[in-house]
Amino acid sequence: MFSLFTLFAAIFVAVNAAGEDDLVKNVPGLIFQTNFKVYSGYLNGGKNGAWKMHYMLTESRHDPTNDPLLFWFNGGPG
Repeated sequence: MFSLFTLFAAIFVAVNAAGEDDLVKNVPGLIFQTNFKVYSGYLNGGKNGAWKMHYMLTESRHDPTNDPLLFWFNGGPG
């Protein structure tokens, strides 16, 4: 059964594994360079990766290593 702990564990793994493949290097229409990194990708879950959950990670502009991490969830079933 899917649990909240499993969800947080999956997000924790994704955040720690966010690599160059998920790094957003260019945003169409944005005419300035940001002073923080943004990652965007999918978490695979379920049997054989049957479902995917999109995530976006925006690093802190000040101290990404020590600043707290905020999880924001939109939507849900139903």
